Amino acid sequence: MDWRPLVVATSVTALGWALTAIPVMAVLLLIIFMLPLAFLDMVGVPGLGRHLNGFFVPSTTGLAVITAGVWIFTFLATRWILPRRQS
Repeated sequence: MDWRPLVVATSVTALGWALTAIPVMAVLLLIIFMLPLAFLDMVGVPGLGRHLNGFFVPSTTGLAVITAGVWIFTFLATRWILPRRQS
């Protein structure tokens, strides 16, 4: 079993959360990820957050969905890219 996709996906997700300690990066990442969450909320998925003064503020469930989405996307992208580079 190749552990590299697991390690890369976890590292990228942890780096993303570490970047949220920087205020400007936190706002940018929130804006990037609040748009898909707001769309999911409008489609009818409950509990992802609430609308406040024109912005969508994610709840804890929304933040977990963001984290899972970033991790899964990075994991699958790494699994697809790494074997092609080694060939």
